Amino acid sequence: MAQAFNGDFAYEHVEALAEMDGRGIGQDGGARAAAYIAEKFAAYGLEPGGKRDSYIPVLPLDKTVAMLQLDAVGGGSGYYLEAHGEWEQDGLLLFSMMATEDLIDGRLALRGQSGESAQALFHETGLPTLLVAWRGASEDNWPVEIADEVDPYRLGVTGRMVSLALMSLAR
Repeated sequence: MAQAFNGDFAYEHVEALAEMDGRGIGQDGGARAAAYIAEKFAAYGLEPGGKRDSYIPVLPLDKTVAMLQLDAVGGGSGYYLEAHGEWEQDGLLLFSMMATEDLIDGRLALRGQSGESAQALFHETGLPTLLVAWRGASEDNWPVEIADEVDPYRLGVTGRMVSLALMSLAR
């Protein structure tokens, strides 16, 4: 039976994951975060799945069609959600994000590709990528107090815009 959402309980997970510094691609914090999530899934009675019978999927990059990096999407002080990409390589992703803006009364600013984040590694391979973040959000990994910094409105807008953009791209 499903339980009612408990914000305090959810924030405990946010705080635990925020303590795992260095969650970028290939960093130890990412492996620790994956192990933490797998442990919680097992504790909740969820069954592992996939070909590896695991909670952690391994997806070959050759089957990847795009990469969206959501960074600091629940915070920041700016008025606009930013989508960082280049029209030549990332145009379909940018267009999809733009199309959702009017549907949910969002506020979107398009910016050039950011070479300072994990999506840049994927972008260099020719894969369409976007970095999505709120203007004014910290570039650093937030401290344990992240649970107090999350703005439910910004998080909701981001979730709706990205979800609609991805649904528009689904084939």
